[in-house]
This record gives sequence, structure tokens and C-alpha cells, in this order.
Amino acid sequence: MPGLTPKGLRVSVMRAHVDESHLNYNVSDGIKLVLMIGDIRLKEEETGVAGDVFILDASIVTAAHVAKFTPAVLKKLFVCIQVSDKFLRCSYKPTA
Repeated sequence: MPGLTPKGLRVSVMRAHVDESHLNYNVSDGIKLVLMIGDIRLKEEETGVAGDVFILDASIVTAAHVAKFTPAVLKKLFVCIQVSDKFLRCSYKPTA
């Protein structure tokens, strides 16, 4: 979405794409890709961002997709998010 919310949050909308040939995908690689895109977006941001809001359209996700998110993978994801959140809170300088 263009621009920031009034509170300075960046909204990202994602939609799951289902293709039967992708059922053997690696969840860790997908998470890494999403986090890397977030890193690039933050680096290219011209104004400060107070945080992120991610909206995921998961209307086409099946139980087979959800089963790929094991507790170990989810723990790694949450650790990455928490570490990056702490870093951003220390380095965020509001412009207004």
C-alpha cells in the first residue's frame, strides 16, 4: 500500500499462491525471503517507519500448508521478529 498509516506504520498485503507442484516447498526459505524483502524495504525507506502491519490472505491455504510450520520453524521465526523489533526500536528516529 502506498504511504504510511497516520501512526507511521507500513502496511504490507500478501496473498498465498497455491500450485500443487509447490507442496514440497521449504518453509524456512519462504520465511527467509519475506524477511529479506522486509530488510530491503526498510533500507530503501525514505522516511522513518514506526512498525509493520502484515495482512495475509490465506483463503486458499490448506492443512498441508499449515503442517509445514513446525514448532521449531515458528520458534525461529518469532526469534527473528523479536530480535529485529528490538533493533528497530533502538534505531528508529521519528521525523515528525
